[in-house]
Amino acid sequence: MKKKILRWLLLAAIGILFFEGCSLLPVSVEDRIAMFLEDINSLDRSSIYLNFHPDLTADYDSIRNETYPDWGALFPTGPGTYIPYSISSLDTSDPLGVTGTVESVNIGWVDKPIFFIMAKDGMDWMIQEMQFDGVTVN
Repeated sequence: MKKKILRWLLLAAIGILFFEGCSLLPVSVEDRIAMFLEDINSLDRSSIYLNFHPDLTADYDSIRNETYPDWGALFPTGPGTYIPYSISSLDTSDPLGVTGTVESVNIGWVDKPIFFIMAKDGMDWMIQEMQFDGVTVN
């Protein structure tokens, strides 16, 4: 009896360890935009590329290597600049045309439209293209 219980406990522990690193729920369009916004609002922006579709984003290698775009120019950071950013009026009804308005709480920031084309990667929605302030990232 003790061996049977130990076996079940061992299987349960293995299952927990296996699924601990896996997301069991798909990432929605809204969740992906929220993750992108969280990365934009971070002083360490090295994870921004993880929001873009690795197979469908043409500039993926540049985004991953932080050579393009200049995230600091698009979304300034540091003293006297405009963090935190938020996206209002987010319309995710069409994943091929997600729109919103980027805002900042700081004085001097003019609200600007943002546009995303989303694509599925498995069960998760990813950004395939982003258009903001005259710059297209795809």
